[in-house]
Amino acid sequence: MRSPFDDLGKTREPKTEGELVEGAFSCQESDCHYVVTEARYLTANKLITWQCPDGHLSKANMNLDD
Repeated sequence: MRSPFDDLGKTREPKTEGELVEGAFSCQESDCHYVVTEARYLTANKLITWQCPDGHLSKANMNLDD
């Protein structure tokens, strides 16, 4: 599996950084309708990333620290 940090062009965080978050995260790839229930919040980048079963990487800018 590719690293989401490399795909997004963001600074790589150590595995101990960030946290798993739960919710309903839809794949952002066109014609892909998967919804996953876990994503990773990357604290340093203020970014949530998730990957569908087909391997598509999705992301959203979000500040969960407030």
